[in-house]
Amino acid sequence: MNYKFWALFFSVLLLASCGSGESSTPPPPSDKQSVNLSFDFSESSQEFEISVADYAVEHERNDEIVSTLSQLPEPYEYRKGVEFSWYNYSSDMKGYIKKNISDLKPDTTYNVDFQVNVLTVESEQCIGGGGSPGSSVNVKASLLPQEPTRFVSYESAPEGIYRVDIDDGQSGGDDVALLGHIGLPISCETSKESPVWEVKPLVNDESFVMTTGESGEAWVYVSIDSGFEGETTVYITDAEVKILEQ
Repeated sequence: MNYKFWALFFSVLLLASCGSGESSTPPPPSDKQSVNLSFDFSESSQEFEISVADYAVEHERNDEIVSTLSQLPEPYEYRKGVEFSWYNYSSDMKGYIKKNISDLKPDTTYNVDFQVNVLTVESEQCIGGGGSPGSSVNVKASLLPQEPTRFVSYESAPEGIYRVDIDDGQSGGDDVALLGHIGLPISCETSKESPVWEVKPLVNDESFVMTTGESGEAWVYVSIDSGFEGETTVYITDAEVKILEQ
């Protein structure tokens, strides 16, 4: 028997078998930064600034505008949330929250994904002045390299209108990701005759891309923008931001 031949044959077979399998060597660790931020407003504002814009500086119904942390309605009365409530006399009113973070690298591009949970009672099927009380009230989110700031604009009204100095229109803009609207998939009749507050989660379809400045600071920003001319009350219960370096 040719022992050398068979020894060589099984040696080649063993090497081929080992080479065809998956490598047991773990891949090198990624140095890309990943940051997950969660904000629960059940007990506090989580150091977010809460404000409202896109309304006249002077108006008789401004005292009806509410933007604060408050107790939620039933069946969520055991906890709190960020409340926005108003009579939208201009068909264009925006509540927003913002918070500074300093966890990111300077001059770095990130993909950002959001989830914002809102508590709402509105139907997506109702129709009203200027639009729908549900589907015409949009929720947007952003991570910005500079602080979004409210200012008084006199361009369209001599008495002045509060604006925010980023591209955040009623249906979105270059500086924000549109997540969706506050309308629930229920009939308009149901929302009027048997209203029940429900939590609606909203997310962005595609990752939002942002690049930090030389300081690495960034601002988490969430806005609720109404095109419905009438009364609106809506709450932000919590939010999550997932940030991944490109």
